[in-house]
Formats: sequence, structure tokens, C-alpha cells
Amino acid sequence: MGYFNAHSENYRKRKSDTVGLTQGSASDSEDGGSQSKKQKVTHAGDTAVDCGTEEKAAEEILDGPVLDEGLGGAGDCGLLGGLMASGESEKLQPSLASVSVVSEGQGTSKTGSVGELPDRIRSYVPKLRELLESDMEKSEPGSSEDLQVLNECDPAQVELLCSVLRLSEVPEQVLPQFCTVLLALSPDLSCSTAAELARSLFLSKVLSLTEPASRFLMTAVTSFCSHYPRPSCCSLIGPILQARFTGSVQMELVCRLIEDCLDPEHYVLVFGQVLCVPWREEVLSVIHTLLDRKVALSPDQFEQFIDRLSQQAAHFSKSMKFAKLVLAVLTKHQSSVTVTHKNTLACSIALNETFLKKCLEAALKRIAAV
Repeated sequence: MGYFNAHSENYRKRKSDTVGLTQGSASDSEDGGSQSKKQKVTHAGDTAVDCGTEEKAAEEILDGPVLDEGLGGAGDCGLLGGLMASGESEKLQPSLASVSVVSEGQGTSKTGSVGELPDRIRSYVPKLRELLESDMEKSEPGSSEDLQVLNECDPAQVELLCSVLRLSEVPEQVLPQFCTVLLALSPDLSCSTAAELARSLFLSKVLSLTEPASRFLMTAVTSFCSHYPRPSCCSLIGPILQARFTGSVQMELVCRLIEDCLDPEHYVLVFGQVLCVPWREEVLSVIHTLLDRKVALSPDQFEQFIDRLSQQAAHFSKSMKFAKLVLAVLTKHQSSVTVTHKNTLACSIALNETFLKKCLEAALKRIAAV
């Protein structure tokens, strides 16, 4: 296809480099064990935190930047089952195995030939390829109507059509125009179709990022996620959180999507996904973003969150980001903290080794006094 040769050389090179880094990381892990991530912790030095005015100090700390410098200044598992529409849940929740395949640079996990499509759908393939290769802003009126065939496909056919069209390799420069055409379709695409498109168009690109996303990619992914938030949560944000080799660049993008594209009901969905993945420094940034958006957690969800904080307290004992997370719970979500939670949080705070420990203890005492 002509547009791949003309536009995607840089993307392929970046993707190849990322695979090399991934393989190198795996080799290092086998030979010498996993490397602990170096963490920059700002020490108090000679400046004492006056916990006599802990309310003011806590507000200043929480209003400060949550993300580490590596983010460029941006930002158990039973919760998801009831959030999906019946009949769509399996399609909208990719497995960890499929995420692993994509994260290792192999693109979408399913490949097939155009001959496997029904005749009517197969007849649209040349037209859709021509649309992808053309300047869509100057396309003839009605040419984008060929995309209506997506509404005639079942989920397996959509996945196969995306593979045949090699949507995962569409150059980033083409994505904004293509998404504009997709989002103009009427009626809207089904949840399963939108989920497959989100996975095919964006997932491998986002997972291969080694620097902040380009303007083209951010424009396309934010417009698509705003129009189809739930499919994007399940087929893009969820797999990014689950992927083994994501870093600050990917989590910065997730935080942007949460802030700019999602509604409160989707905050709960993403929070459920966060509770189901291993926590790393980068994942803590996503939790901060959700708490700042005042995610409305049920009592059971908040209980799971407090338990998870307790489980992770020793691992993040020197993490400023984790300390700020606990402080946010104590100051901004204190109405949800029960007596049992206080005891659990007291044990977590006892393990903290940052200069915020006294402020955490003071904040906990204020709740106990209420």
C-alpha cells in the first residue's frame, strides 16, 4: 500500500527499536534479576515541615505536581464484570495474553486473508484501501460512505477487516482525518466494532512510544475516545495498564484521556482496571488523576482500594508519589474512611519513610478526632 511506504518509515523504526529494548530488558531480567527502578525522592533537608499547620501543608503538597520528571510534567478484580453490556463483555475485555503480543511489537494478534471475508464485505476492501491512501479532505462526496460496511460486520469480521486493511500500520499523519470520517458515520458504530477499531488503530502505536505522543496521534485518539469512551476504556486504556513494558509516556497519555475524554461513570471503570493490575510508580499517576477527578467509588470498591494501599505500603515506603496518594485519601476522601480503614491506614503510614510521614500521621489523627 502506497501510504505505508510514503509515511510510516519513522513509525516502523520506532516500533523496531522498542522491540529491541523489550527483548533486551527480558534478557537482563533472566541474567541478573529485575532491576529496581531508581526513584528521585526530594528530601526535606534542613527545611522542616511544620505539622502544627498540617492542613495548609497538606493542601500545598497535594496541589503540587503528582508526576515525576519522567512524565514530562503531565500526569480483587471482580469490578469489571458488571460494567460491560451483556454480549459485549468478552469482546471489550482483551486478555493479558493478547496485550502481551501487541506490546512486543507484533501488532494485532489476529491475521487473515481477504478471502475469508464474505463476498459483499470483501468487495469494499479495494475502496477502503483507496480511501486510506487518498487525501480524505479532498475525497469525492460519498466516498467515506464505504465505511458504513463496518456496521454490517459481526465482531469477527471487523477484526479480520482491520487486519486485512492493516489499520495498525496507518501512519499517524493520516489518523486525524480517518477518525474524523469514522466519527461522522451514522448510525454510530457498535461497541464491539468501536473497541476493535480503537485496538487496531491506536494500541500498538501507543505501546511503542518512547517519547510523548505526536500531535497527530493525540488528536486522533482523544477525538475517538471522546466519541466512544467505553470501548476506548476497555480496548485501549485497559490494555495499556495491563501491558508489561509500559512507562511514563504511556501513563501520561492515559491521564490525558481521563482528564479530557471520560465521564464520571468511566472513571469508575478505569479505577476497577487499576485495581486489577500490578502497581508501579507510573500507575500511581493514573490513580492520582482519578482521585483528583473525584471518582465515585462504592463502599466495596473503596474497601478494595484501602486494602491495596495496605498491601503496597512496604513496597512504596520511600515513594513520594505513594505518600501523596495516601495523603489524598486522608484529606480529600476522609468522609469515606471508616474506623477499620483508619487502623489499616495507620499500619501503612507506620511503614512510610518519606518526610511526609508526620503529615500523614497528623491527617489520620484529625480523622480519628471527628
